[in-house]
Amino acid sequence: MPPAELIPVLLRAGVEFPRGVLGDAAWDLARVTHVDEEPPIEAIVRVSSEHWSDLREAIGASLRRAEESGTAELDSLIALTEDDDPSNPLALALAEQAGRALAGILERASARMATLPGTTDAGLILGAAGAIAADCLDLSSADFEDEIETYLRAGETPAALRDLARDSGDAELRAWAHEALDELDRRDLVEGISRLRAIVSGAGVPADAADDLLWVGVVTSLAEEAIDIALAAEVSRAATEGPEGSA
Repeated sequence: MPPAELIPVLLRAGVEFPRGVLGDAAWDLARVTHVDEEPPIEAIVRVSSEHWSDLREAIGASLRRAEESGTAELDSLIALTEDDDPSNPLALALAEQAGRALAGILERASARMATLPGTTDAGLILGAAGAIAADCLDLSSADFEDEIETYLRAGETPAALRDLARDSGDAELRAWAHEALDELDRRDLVEGISRLRAIVSGAGVPADAADDLLWVGVVTSLAEEAIDIALAAEVSRAATEGPEGSA
């Protein structure tokens, strides 16, 4: 099966190169993919060559877990993780998907930045920064479900938000979020991101997560995502149950 045809299979199985470790070649591929949509095979091979040897065992473990959960018949892909050639179809598919995932981040980050020129609303600025950082790290509200639920039950007050930041943001994770925003700035991948980064980053990662403006933006964005998901589920359930079910 050609590498491009493996990408939907990998997406259904939830298997990909982790975004947090993707290096120079992957961001270069993302930029090309963002502009041209169909990246050259040479750029895909560079990503595969950079990451396959270090990640193929982890990818194999992920594929085995997916197979055990009944996601799909993945035996042929699991076998490819034994091949150390970075040009094998699985390695190339993962590399191409990594470029497409990062290209999506660039698209969404650019759209978020486009809403900010001229605004002085701190909430909008922090929300955009947090959403971009969470996207770079592939974080979702499900990653912090318990902490977000506690925050919502506490009434979404400023004090509850500080507690949410402390409960969810250890120093390593917050440093990772800052590095993700720095990466976009360092590579000049998103117009205006340097100004946004300067606003939310300050002099580094604060000791207290509640004082880390970028992390507060991340968890606020994730909490809003959780609310949107819950409201959508409520509407869907009401539509399915009908008048009798809602009585």
